Amino acid sequence: MAKVTVEEIAYCVAALAIALIMAWKLHEFPRTHGENITYQLVFWGIALFCAIAPPEAVQRDIFSKFGASMVGTVYPVFESIRAISSPGVDDDARWVEYWITESFFVYTTMWVERSFPANSKILEMFYEFQFFFFMWLFLPFTDGAFLIFKHITKPFLVPLVKPWAENMSNWLNVLVTTMINAMHLWVLWALFVFLPKDLKSFVAVSVGIIYPFICSVVAAGTDDEEGYTFWLTYWSCYGVLFLAMDWTQDYIGWIPGFYTFVILASVYLMLPMFEGAKKVYREILVPLTGQQENLILRDALKLNEEILKKVPEDRRTKVQAMLADTFSTKLDTRSSESESRNAKSSEGFGTKVQAMLATKFSRKSGTTPSESERLDAKFSEGYGSVTQNETV
Repeated sequence: MAKVTVEEIAYCVAALAIALIMAWKLHEFPRTHGENITYQLVFWGIALFCAIAPPEAVQRDIFSKFGASMVGTVYPVFESIRAISSPGVDDDARWVEYWITESFFVYTTMWVERSFPANSKILEMFYEFQFFFFMWLFLPFTDGAFLIFKHITKPFLVPLVKPWAENMSNWLNVLVTTMINAMHLWVLWALFVFLPKDLKSFVAVSVGIIYPFICSVVAAGTDDEEGYTFWLTYWSCYGVLFLAMDWTQDYIGWIPGFYTFVILASVYLMLPMFEGAKKVYREILVPLTGQQENLILRDALKLNEEILKKVPEDRRTKVQAMLADTFSTKLDTRSSESESRNAKSSEGFGTKVQAMLATKFSRKSGTTPSESERLDAKFSEGYGSVTQNETV
């Protein structure tokens, strides 16, 4: 058994500390859009030092397939879930831009792992580059994903793939419907089972990446807000599925139906007819990552926008103030009861969300709570109650 030195332990502890700090605070830093040359030079200088200075054993552990997967998929999945759950689409756009480049890189470099032995020096260098390339893409200081999107994806790829997106959507819907209704679907499954393992893996990854990649490029290139959210939700779920396949295929990939399941799961996640990604995200990923409060707030604000669209423009401020006052009033009537309960209880959770909603609505209406009370009186005299001829 190899002896572990103090130096190796120190490097591993430092790497773990940096990872925890990133997961905790990194999302709070503003994007630079990659315009600061100093940040770019400092980043690649640090990357070069980290690739040379640590002991070889540490490099094998950190700059490995596992390390690259953790940096390139696990952290972005968590941040994507956070972005979807938060109000606004700016952070959604940021992470869609990341997944566009990440998925293209992963898909076009799949051959590298199959071309060299596991202990090959070339493969070790590839994992090192992959590790720092993924970091360069998503770090707000370097913002490589935006640079690639601005200078390559938007001017060249968007016009190229946009005509294909709608046609591919129609083809996939027809294909899936036909396969579901097929009487002899088991024949296709049997043919797929007898394909070589590497080919089955390639087909499974192709199904999960090509069409979503094209649609994500179109959504990002046309500033489609609904497209941002839909495809970011997909990439969050598919990232988990891809990791599960990538980490387990060497052990259980021989089981008949393993890759078939991955393909069917990918199709279930991506097609709007199933809304699979939305269900997995809301019912599994959000509870696991503790984003319930943010998601409720985002849903409430979206509902608020839909309500205000039905209200005459000259009355929207009054309605907004009424909504803010409603949440503030409900919060006051329940505060004494909530104080006596555990802060982690559902009552405490509900009270906290109400406070967040009251604050958000007050800011949107541009009024303070006292102002909203005065508007409430005017609102009840004018438009306040919904009549039989007017519905909000």
